[in-house]
Amino acid sequence: MSPEGAPGKEPEDIAVGVIRDGAEVLVTRRGPGVAFAGYDEFPGGHRERGEDLEECLRREVQEETGLQVETHGLLNRQEVPTSRGVRCLWFFDCTLVGPRPSRLQGSAADPRWVSVLRLHELRFPPANAAVLELLTPKTLPLSDEA
Repeated sequence: MSPEGAPGKEPEDIAVGVIRDGAEVLVTRRGPGVAFAGYDEFPGGHRERGEDLEECLRREVQEETGLQVETHGLLNRQEVPTSRGVRCLWFFDCTLVGPRPSRLQGSAADPRWVSVLRLHELRFPPANAAVLELLTPKTLPLSDEA
């Protein structure tokens, strides 16, 4: 048996939901005792044996927030080397199934809706940078007209 993190070990898949509702996205906080504890993140988690990535995402979002989501395609994929091997983060574009509840229920820490205009104010792990760039509206150049 090869040690964890050894070459040839299959990457660990993690499905991540970028759940949008209008101009806001759902953000949670990483708990204590994990890498990047206290950082903000999008909900998601580890794929279990026999699950496809979208099934994993729907299950994890339901467990963490109580929400049901519909996926609309892959936004980004990042491979992250860790001391335990490579983790492959699959970021999916998602929307809610049904109306937004007034309270979120689940295991996630500090779930909240954040304007895409304020995402730059939060602290995310580095592997989220490309997705944050996709979500952040680009400013238009100023007109030269006086």
